[in-house]
Amino acid sequence: MNFEEKLNQLKKGIDTALNHKNRAEALLMHVQEQEKELLRQIEELGVEPDKLEEEIKRLEEELTRQIAEMEREIPWDLIEKLEAKAK
Repeated sequence: MNFEEKLNQLKKGIDTALNHKNRAEALLMHVQEQEKELLRQIEELGVEPDKLEEEIKRLEEELTRQIAEMEREIPWDLIEKLEAKAK
């Protein structure tokens, strides 16, 4: 391989690397903007971002409690009797 071919190959490698670098930087900026927007939305909901895991756990517990309460209110035994009669 002569010097000109080698230089062209190196230039192509540099151009490719720069292209990948530029794409990665653009993606990073996009992700950072998304992160800022999500943090803004979280704060808008009245939750501190560092307490998000705690809030998710609290909401899951509340949902579990409400589901259990609704299940207790449904007359399952009556439903079973009515379905058995309908057969």
